[in-house]
Amino acid sequence: MGLFFRLRGNLILCLLLSSCQAPPVPPEVDRVKTQEHDLWRAGAPIYARQEYARYLEILQTARDKLNREKARLRWFRDYEKVRADLLVVLNQGEGILETVRNEKQSQTKDLSVRLKRLGDRIARIKSLTETMNENGPIRKDLAQADVAHREAGRLLKEEKFQDLEPVLGRGDRHLRAAEDGLFSLLARYADEGQVAKWRKWADDTVRESRRRGGPAMVGNNLERTLMVYRSGRATAV
Repeated sequence: MGLFFRLRGNLILCLLLSSCQAPPVPPEVDRVKTQEHDLWRAGAPIYARQEYARYLEILQTARDKLNREKARLRWFRDYEKVRADLLVVLNQGEGILETVRNEKQSQTKDLSVRLKRLGDRIARIKSLTETMNENGPIRKDLAQADVAHREAGRLLKEEKFQDLEPVLGRGDRHLRAAEDGLFSLLARYADEGQVAKWRKWADDTVRESRRRGGPAMVGNNLERTLMVYRSGRATAV
């Protein structure tokens, strides 16, 4: 008889326990997983490093609590505290995403200005060097600066700001070299001794044309003119 009652009691207990379902895992668990992925893709480890590190600490604490609850017998599990912690994590994550977006907008604006200035400088130097023949090294540096400018534009569109900085620096260095070469070349034009030497060459060329009765050409790079002489007389410009 005692055995019968024990068996019946165990059966009733089993029926009662089987009717008690485990509480569901909070939906915030999946939301946090998605948010963590979004933060990583947005660049939170770069643009909000300290805030993101704190976020991961709080998230890990919440996950530890979740795992402890899952390890308990199912009818004793209580996810309310875990859910409250996850809501805090989600709120902090939203703040970090906003910080990242603002930082990206700020960097995009600043780098766009720098990129435009670099492009304007390249255009000015190109315009000046078109009037000169002795500009091989200058054109080489200009070409390198132009390549860097185009690469920087692509990186800016892709929001690869860390890669963009050294590219802008490279473009600026090549452009400075081109500017130095151009200023050195212009100084030669401005040097009175050099100008006097060029004028003597031009005069000698015209006299030789007059003496031989043949044609001669005298070019002026700065004024972008080419004078044609026949027998010492100018016939065309």
